[in-house]
Amino acid sequence: MARPVALSTLPLEIFYAVAERLDKKDLFHLGYACRDLHSLCIPLLYRRLCVSNAEQLQQLVQRLLQNPTLAAGVHSLELKAADNDEFLNVRGSGPVHNFGSIYDVILTSSGGGENLPTGWIQDMVGNETVLLLLFAAISNLQSLHIQLPRHSQMLTDLFHLISISATPFDSHPTFQRLSSVAFDCRSNGMLPVSALLPFFSMSAVTTVKGRGIGEYVGGEDKYAAPEIPTSSVTNLELTSSFGMRGMSTLTSRCKNLKSFKYNQGSWIKLMSFGDRLLIPCSFDSAKDTLEHLWIEYEAFCDDGHGVISLDSFSSFTTLKTFHVATSIVLSVGQLTNFLPPSLEKLGLLSMEKEQLPGLLESIEPLLDGREIFVPRLDCLFLQGRPYAFDYFSSRNILDFRKCCHDARIDFQVEVMNF
Repeated sequence: MARPVALSTLPLEIFYAVAERLDKKDLFHLGYACRDLHSLCIPLLYRRLCVSNAEQLQQLVQRLLQNPTLAAGVHSLELKAADNDEFLNVRGSGPVHNFGSIYDVILTSSGGGENLPTGWIQDMVGNETVLLLLFAAISNLQSLHIQLPRHSQMLTDLFHLISISATPFDSHPTFQRLSSVAFDCRSNGMLPVSALLPFFSMSAVTTVKGRGIGEYVGGEDKYAAPEIPTSSVTNLELTSSFGMRGMSTLTSRCKNLKSFKYNQGSWIKLMSFGDRLLIPCSFDSAKDTLEHLWIEYEAFCDDGHGVISLDSFSSFTTLKTFHVATSIVLSVGQLTNFLPPSLEKLGLLSMEKEQLPGLLESIEPLLDGREIFVPRLDCLFLQGRPYAFDYFSSRNILDFRKCCHDARIDFQVEVMNF
């Protein structure tokens, strides 16, 4: 990948003209440096504008409002702040143009925002902020990605505002075509599940991803989840470190859920009880639609918010991919009794060496009796850490791969290096 090239003398208009003529195969990043936009970058493969401070945002937006042709061909806009509240203080005014080419917006913060002045929410929803002026001009927004390194009270309060108010977010014309929402809060302080609910009520949203979404540490979600209609979400992906109170609030509203991925992490102690798969959510409304299910966590707990038994999966009529941690079952052979006949790919996650004894032996009956258990199975995926795979000799792996080959099943092994 080529290193960024600094062009310190070109006006923005000429810079765009030069960028259009560059060989995109050889040059990935083009850095633009000048007095007013000293760190504006355009990665040409993604056609992304990246603004890293409030001053740049104000200058950029004013120039775009004056001449919207500057944004022609730009598909992605990234706003990167040093503090969560930095963009809130930017003011501006001007005619609102249609930036129809921008369909992806990324909001990134490196932290801060805990000590906001009184009334900041009112300022945020006011029409004079540059951020809202910019959003108002993006008429074709399809993807929104918010990245935070740790919990922010500001963002939590903002989501609360969204959940109790119809303006300006969930009813704003900018968000009517929004189809994908992602939140990344890698922290020890969780954003509440209810933070996602407003986006579940948007008719065009089909994909929701959340990292660091869950209840507050040491307490309940302080914002009660409002009632929302049946969601159009078909792809739901959640990652948490402290459990998921209220997950059934999300999954029960997804009447057409096709893909669900949940990674619990390893913070909670292992609590597995026989054939009970302990997941704090319900898939009753998705038994005839769910096609892909990933449950990739090392720890299982019953927090009183719902328990799923393994035998419930046998009633799933459309499930094609099932990826599950082997720690929840006594053996893979036990698992085969609960696999639906529609299954095409089975993934097994083994994190500890003590989980692996007898694993290959317990899988072999699955291959021999696939006409009974899983007649459509054509892929077996084994995943684990290096020290877990130390249990198997290379000879055992080769023998088992041949066994899978004879059964016309693709056998894949992935070593996890974290």
